[in-house]
Amino acid sequence: MVNYARIQHHIDHGKGIAAKKLGPPFAAYRIVSSSRGDFPDGWTQITPSFPLFRRRYTSEAKAELGLKNVVLWYDIVANMEPYVLGDIFIQIDPPYVPGVSYGDGATQLPGSEEFNGMALAAHAPVNKAIGGRLDRLVRIYRPATSPVTVGNSTSWKSTLVNDQPLVLANGSYGFGQAGTDNASLVPAGVSSIHRRGETVFGPGVPAIVKPFLWFFYIPPLPGYLPLEGDAIVDQNGARYVVDHPYEQQTGMVGYQLICDRKVGQPG
Repeated sequence: MVNYARIQHHIDHGKGIAAKKLGPPFAAYRIVSSSRGDFPDGWTQITPSFPLFRRRYTSEAKAELGLKNVVLWYDIVANMEPYVLGDIFIQIDPPYVPGVSYGDGATQLPGSEEFNGMALAAHAPVNKAIGGRLDRLVRIYRPATSPVTVGNSTSWKSTLVNDQPLVLANGSYGFGQAGTDNASLVPAGVSSIHRRGETVFGPGVPAIVKPFLWFFYIPPLPGYLPLEGDAIVDQNGARYVVDHPYEQQTGMVGYQLICDRKVGQPG
């Protein structure tokens, strides 16, 4: 019997054929019950290499989104049948050789800590498969619920000394002991925008939102729900604080976060 599921099966199969001609190689990763530690080594690589072609998805008006213009979305052209929401795809194309490969030197700078990746955010039947852009690794912290002991007294600290690190163990994320600074690396996509109508330079006004907004997309992480005040630290040391956490478990899944940058990367 022909129904939506059978039609989607043929759509996925057809996109897989197209990707063999158009798409560079990607590796696929997933969190399983034994996953622990940093991405990608602590996750399970479920597919070492498969072809995937991506295009910017610009039809946000048609997307099942509660928060607009925060994430760079991709229209995925590949066979998504083997994959589930939250799986991560990382491009593994070798360095640029004309007519052979288009990795370092063509799609990213050699030696960069950033990468070309995405999380499967939507795979509804008879519709496009959508990926949320991922381009770097970050660590996540949450302020502790009690002050840290310093000498013979206790005090609150704004640094990571008094923050609880988000750690992956046994396939689930949870917050560890404050001050251990052993947060697991997780993939994230980052973008920024200037708020119109505000001056870029000039004195700041207390209690007024800063003119720049930083947007983070983080794929679904089992056991973790983002909250206001969570800190995100990238591999360069820049620190961001979550001002507005937005989570979707249906439609386009994942965490769409609006953040304020508190500390820039060291010079």
